[in-house]
Amino acid sequence: MASTVKSIGSLAQLLARLQGKDPATWLLAEFPPASQAIIAYDRMFAINDLTPDAFRVTDFANLTKDQDGLNHYVWIETGQANEVIVVGRTKFNPTEPDYGDLFKDYAVDLGKSADAIAQVVFGDNYQAKVTAPLTELAKQINQYVKGAVIIPLNAPTPALADRLETEIGDAVVAEYGALNPYSHRYNQSRGAKAQAYEVQQPIVGVTVDGVGKVTEYHLKPGDVFLIEGAAGYDAVFVLSARHGRIQLDASDILQHYKKV
Repeated sequence: MASTVKSIGSLAQLLARLQGKDPATWLLAEFPPASQAIIAYDRMFAINDLTPDAFRVTDFANLTKDQDGLNHYVWIETGQANEVIVVGRTKFNPTEPDYGDLFKDYAVDLGKSADAIAQVVFGDNYQAKVTAPLTELAKQINQYVKGAVIIPLNAPTPALADRLETEIGDAVVAEYGALNPYSHRYNQSRGAKAQAYEVQQPIVGVTVDGVGKVTEYHLKPGDVFLIEGAAGYDAVFVLSARHGRIQLDASDILQHYKKV
């Protein structure tokens, strides 16, 4: 996916596109009214330093909290090359100094079994051969993170916050790509056999909703979609970040897409 990631220009430019200051380039223009109402557009802000001191907790004053008294927000993390790293969602208690997952360092470790093996293999050299290199790797990875855009939500339930994470993430990834383009769908179950595909050749089709509205879609190289379910052997339903739920012929999957 790295080859399809595009520059956001700057955090300020991304923020402006999310807030809809230029209707012609508004990233979230097609969101339904119910989703628009959850997003606190006037409270969005960008931070260039991922430290708790940079977080504007006062911007969440009077926003809707969930049943546990927690605020929710979607974040778009960016790297040193002005690319999107990942889109996520987190919650926090406004009376406490922990403002959520965005401010946690990326961890690099071997896992319990691999670490146990490493201790046997390296013995007295474990610190030099394993601990020190992993510590340095984690340091460099976390130094690569440049900043983020914070999107406060009026979310009375975690489920609504999850939905906005998916919708915003789909819009951002469709426009810019991301180093990790799937994390924002973590809470959206697609079944054990869900598989992501990337478009290789352009394809055009139409969708028909429950009231008979026909909408044309254009899938272009680099677009990514997830299989939602099968319909017999000839067609599958997929979720496209750009076009929502659509039906494709199974032959199109084989001829025009690759697994990612």
